Amino acid sequence: MAGLDPGMPVQQSLAVSDVDRRSRLVSAATPVLDRMVDELSGTRFSILLADRDAWIVDRRLGESGLGRQAEQVCAVPGQRYVEQTSGTNALATAYELRQPISVTGEEHFLEALKAFCCYGAPILHPVTRRLEGVLDITGPAGEATALLRPFLMRAVADIEQEMLAGARLSEQRLLTEFQSHTRQKRHAVLAFGDDIVLANPAAIDLVSSSDHALLRAVSSEINTRESVERELRLSCGREVVVRARLAACGGAGVIVEVVEIRREARSVAASAVALPIANVVHIVGEPGTGRTTVGRERAGERAFVIDGAHPLLHRLDSELESNAALLIDDVHLLDARSAARLASVLRGYAGRVVLTSSTATEMGGEQSALVAMAMERVELRPLRMRRQEFMGCATELLQRACPGNSLRLTVSAATLLSAHPWPGNFRELKSALAYAVRGRTCGDITEADLPPAYRVPQAGALSMMEIAERDAILAALRATEGNKSTAAEMLGIGRTTLYARLRRYRIP
Repeated sequence: MAGLDPGMPVQQSLAVSDVDRRSRLVSAATPVLDRMVDELSGTRFSILLADRDAWIVDRRLGESGLGRQAEQVCAVPGQRYVEQTSGTNALATAYELRQPISVTGEEHFLEALKAFCCYGAPILHPVTRRLEGVLDITGPAGEATALLRPFLMRAVADIEQEMLAGARLSEQRLLTEFQSHTRQKRHAVLAFGDDIVLANPAAIDLVSSSDHALLRAVSSEINTRESVERELRLSCGREVVVRARLAACGGAGVIVEVVEIRREARSVAASAVALPIANVVHIVGEPGTGRTTVGRERAGERAFVIDGAHPLLHRLDSELESNAALLIDDVHLLDARSAARLASVLRGYAGRVVLTSSTATEMGGEQSALVAMAMERVELRPLRMRRQEFMGCATELLQRACPGNSLRLTVSAATLLSAHPWPGNFRELKSALAYAVRGRTCGDITEADLPPAYRVPQAGALSMMEIAERDAILAALRATEGNKSTAAEMLGIGRTTLYARLRRYRIP
């Protein structure tokens, strides 16, 4: 389904990636690989190291003549080894399964790889247990031996131990760089390590501990060759510019600068609708994203409102003025006849018209034709896609629900809530916060105050790319009525990859 044929060669990556020799994985693996290649010297075995995205970052050869064989199957640094391009093999399949595996001779999918035996195992961070890379040993199929598996697993354990030791050293280096960086800085500066947070006096005054989850989410977007700059709202209500970059000390730390923006704070809801008003506007979003609230703000307080669930169109002729603002809420709930009637009314209509609806996949032909009349579209992002703004959203909901209170979310509560998938969006968050408050007007909202279902830690906070991938998979499964083969074809991935993603994102 990925387009591979057993007779094809290993497909090269469209772009060869530069190898980062300063990464945490390479730094920890280098001394272990040095020892391994000494023990394999004179043999016909080679060693491959891939990173968390299956890009090969290092290669060691037992004999110098093995380099040509490796190049023929694209087993070189800078190439990405995944099943979609190389079929079944220990490096790509261990990456897919997240568990050790051996693949020998005829067990390979591609004919070009059947001359080899290979043993692969994932490398997991000893603290977070996240995938950091894959280690592989490859040799001639005729020299396969079960002794290579314990040899490989010992090397993986050594790399994981080196990563743990390197984490402690990186904390010392991070402290040194933080002290040097903050000498000439008057604005807020923080440093985040795996298990440490450093802050200068300006950061202590400006940044609350409940903002740490938000700043870490921004820091998670950094790769090894770029920085990140974002405008955010802190829990105190102040708008700031956040600049984050990797620490130059070679460790896993991040330096974050927070500079306050000197302007009047805007509400989260207002920022979502600060767009020029057109004659017909379509506001689309999932249930609970506040599309009705935003629609009323765009249409105005005196707008004539039509509920898609109960349109009552007979009122149009008697009560609707020719230039009155019109809000048609939940267009996707209109029946075909009502949608056609409204479309005919709107043709040539002089007043402002605001349409709200769920996603287009839930609408029929007449409803789709109605929303197609809008020349402006405002898409409200679901709460799971607004992780960087989560603390500001939660704080604003608290202030609206309990004006004048002094409640705030602690770091533990904010971390749990921000990692939640929020299928009910802001409506669900409002209910969860109401439960946590339970009549209080001051104090901290801790993990123990949350509803029981929200106290369970998630398997791991998804990145923006992972959330988008999960949503795409769910949309494909709905469109194909659960047919996984057809869904995989629609998504352009292999069925094995789809099953791996279903397990990863816990999609039943």
